[in-house]
Amino acid sequence: MTDLADVEERLRAILSSLPQADRAYLLDLLTRGGGERAAEIGALYRIARFRGVAELLIDLEEEPAARAFVAGMLREVST
Repeated sequence: MTDLADVEERLRAILSSLPQADRAYLLDLLTRGGGERAAEIGALYRIARFRGVAELLIDLEEEPAARAFVAGMLREVST
């Protein structure tokens, strides 16, 4: 079983490894209104190389608390 602290640490490491511009884009996307997020995620999904990211963002749409958690972590690693 994976420990929650381990998951947090792994997520922090992944987000920290992204270029600053990508972190800023994801944070902006995650904090937009629902309709804007959906449209942008749909646009990403149509680009084959971003499909995996889009699928992750779709999963976060289904879990608002998880979306807020990831947004908070993006803020944390971007300061």
